[in-house]
Amino acid sequence: MGMKRSANVELLRFMAALLIMGRHIYHIGILDHPFYDCWIYVEFFLLITGYFTARHFDHHVSEDKAAAAVKYTVKKFLPIVPYAVIASVLAWVTQGVYGLLFENWSMESFIDNFLGDFVFDLLLISGSYTRPLIAPLWYVSAMLIVFPLFALFVQLKNRYLRLILCTFVPIMYFGWVGVSGKRDFPHDMLRVFVGMMLGVVIYEITVQGKKVFESMNKLVLTVIEVLSIIFPIYACYNNWAGKGFTSARLYLLCFFVTLTLSLSGATYTSGIRGNVITYLGRLSMPLYVIHWYIGTLVNDADSVLSLSDPICIALYYPASIIAAMIFMAIIGRWKWFNNILRMVVYEK
Repeated sequence: MGMKRSANVELLRFMAALLIMGRHIYHIGILDHPFYDCWIYVEFFLLITGYFTARHFDHHVSEDKAAAAVKYTVKKFLPIVPYAVIASVLAWVTQGVYGLLFENWSMESFIDNFLGDFVFDLLLISGSYTRPLIAPLWYVSAMLIVFPLFALFVQLKNRYLRLILCTFVPIMYFGWVGVSGKRDFPHDMLRVFVGMMLGVVIYEITVQGKKVFESMNKLVLTVIEVLSIIFPIYACYNNWAGKGFTSARLYLLCFFVTLTLSLSGATYTSGIRGNVITYLGRLSMPLYVIHWYIGTLVNDADSVLSLSDPICIALYYPASIIAAMIFMAIIGRWKWFNNILRMVVYEK
């Protein structure tokens, strides 16, 4: 099995998924809303992924580095595939059915609906050239495309060379395009790679600076950690970056500080435990994938029934969480899939 993750970070992952949902409230027809700046929380996930990938390969050295990169990519993304495929199929079918019922589509139009990017959405490669119908899948698609190269990169023997590159490249990239969530080709893939590189820097700091963290005041570090969690949430609630009051670059710095302290084990939050928190952490990715489709259903219902904004929000959040829980429970009981997963993920 893989190494145990930190419960405090699992809780943060779930919070980040909820905040990204806040960004996507526009999908249910509410354009003026808090948390519009929360697109930046994608970077939060990228930092976490980069950290754990670096940690994995620091403990699993392989002579065939390319093979190790491919195998780890399969292990990481195979559990996500059912959620992405199910959400994509539902979204494309719903789009076709809505067109037949409410937009006077012909059966030919219904069939043509599936002859465009449908297959490429299922293959998780549409992020390389367009925006998937389930919009958040751009992240999964872009990461899947670049992840084998990233997994190969983090196996560099000289960890100081790796640290230099993982510091230099993000500084140059963000100096070029800014911390802006730029989505034009090829920035989805560059953004993912660079975000994961920063996660490698966090890993190196926590490893090389372990004794330094242990020598520092635990309460002070915890206060800094909590403040670095709260500030971007409060600022994103007020959309400060969008209004020009602050910058997304500052949010990214807060994420860096938060995860460095949380993953160092040097703060009081490292004592957080509980199966519920672990479950919420596991739920974060299904929630990230599924919530857009639930938003589509709410938006379609709103266009037909003229629902009020509070009702749309009241449907959007609980329904997304419940749907993610149901899908995770169902997929967890697919014996055939879980047999494959055991062979791949827990292969010795």
